[in-house]
Amino acid sequence: MKPFQKTKMKVAFNVSCLEGGSMGGWARYTSELIHHLELQFSDQLELHLFQNKEKINHSFWEQFSLPRLCAQKGIDLLHAPANGGLCYRGKFKKVLTVHDLFSEEDFRWWDQLSPRAFKNALRYKLDWNLSIRAADQLITVSDYCLNALVEKGHKPAVRIYEGGLRQAAQLGTFSLSKTQEFSEDFFLYVGSADRRKRVSQLVEEFASLKRPIKLVLIGKGTKELAAEKKCARVEAFEAMPNEKLLEYYSHCTAFITYSEKEGFGLPLVEAMGFGKPIFYRGGGSIPEICDQAGIFVGEGGLEGTIKNWQNNLADRKKFSEAALQRGQFFSWRKTAEETFRLYQSVLS
Repeated sequence: MKPFQKTKMKVAFNVSCLEGGSMGGWARYTSELIHHLELQFSDQLELHLFQNKEKINHSFWEQFSLPRLCAQKGIDLLHAPANGGLCYRGKFKKVLTVHDLFSEEDFRWWDQLSPRAFKNALRYKLDWNLSIRAADQLITVSDYCLNALVEKGHKPAVRIYEGGLRQAAQLGTFSLSKTQEFSEDFFLYVGSADRRKRVSQLVEEFASLKRPIKLVLIGKGTKELAAEKKCARVEAFEAMPNEKLLEYYSHCTAFITYSEKEGFGLPLVEAMGFGKPIFYRGGGSIPEICDQAGIFVGEGGLEGTIKNWQNNLADRKKFSEAALQRGQFFSWRKTAEETFRLYQSVLS
């Protein structure tokens, strides 16, 4: 008599957000979640990763090729982890992760100047609406996003926070030694130079500071923006290896963002994981994610806010301790555990 073998749950991911080696927020979430699901639940999960490798029309691939691939593999549940990418067809269950509702809140067709930009924006909005209607269950990454979904009348969602430090940080592959490269005090910003991020305003305020503090920008479009502003105390990088980025996190004086709003904000959590307080001027989920480690840049402006913080040693220690504690609250292991339990609930 053959021993009983437990059937594994077959879960597929639409990993289109990983195309081109992107490591933005949605791609980071996708790769870390898949990695930790495999790490923790390989005995109960069979994961399949689907991508539009044929390079055909993306909407066509999602609505016709993707359900066919799922049917061929006998998929139980399809997870679209990046604000879209679900198909209407197919008898399998469907889960969508909603990172933000900015496409719905901020979509203005008159801002899409070129025909291609307008076409891409329209396709994204169509994909968003199709996906959110097709989903059997929504996951969202912050209470801010959860409330926004409720306000707009969408179906109920489950809030599962994203994780914290990258694998390289957990494995200790970075150096904490004080080198010449990091001899000066500097504030760090990690993210793109999209208009919503207000990086231009951040650079202008740093240029007018009387204090000898540098600003380091890391992300798409930041180098071009810094070159336009021609400010000696601003240094920018389009991208850098993971280990090097972790060195910048570990050596910065603090993290700073002027983003209008974020759905979650992975760089905030990564910086707090190194005990770095967060200076911010914005809303969305930022106050929620930073909690007691956040320092709001208010009416006194950046100059006054930094001065008050630097001149108060007790405050600096308090914010650093709060940042470290808050950073440790977020974990990819916890994200994977809660997501796996959600899969079980959806399929039961």
